[in-house]
Amino acid sequence: MDIHSNDRLDENVIGAMQSIYASPEDAGYWDSLHAGIMAHIGSGALPLRNAAWYSVLAHWAAPGLAAAALMLAAAGALWSRVDRAEQRNTYEGFTQPMVAEAMPGATELLDLPRDGSTQREATLSYVLSH
Repeated sequence: MDIHSNDRLDENVIGAMQSIYASPEDAGYWDSLHAGIMAHIGSGALPLRNAAWYSVLAHWAAPGLAAAALMLAAAGALWSRVDRAEQRNTYEGFTQPMVAEAMPGATELLDLPRDGSTQREATLSYVLSH
């Protein structure tokens, strides 16, 4: 799509737009506009600009905390629905590569035995096998 087009607008459209967007011909318009702006500023209706930059965000604190609490509640509800085996697989998926890189022979010690024996028995059999 070409943003810059060489097509010209119809002269009637150009004339209508110029009349709509032209500045007022009355010189008193600008004086009254200036006086109205200065009166509004002088009335004290505008907030003071000497406040700290973070005070602008103060009115967002309560909605932000509510949104964060809602997100934590939703994440907790989802996490509680995941069954324990999937949680364990996810945990092992994150921790096993780190352990294998840090201590290459220790992964057998940290794995929970899958044959029904206890961690202590698995560790003992590992130690005795070496």
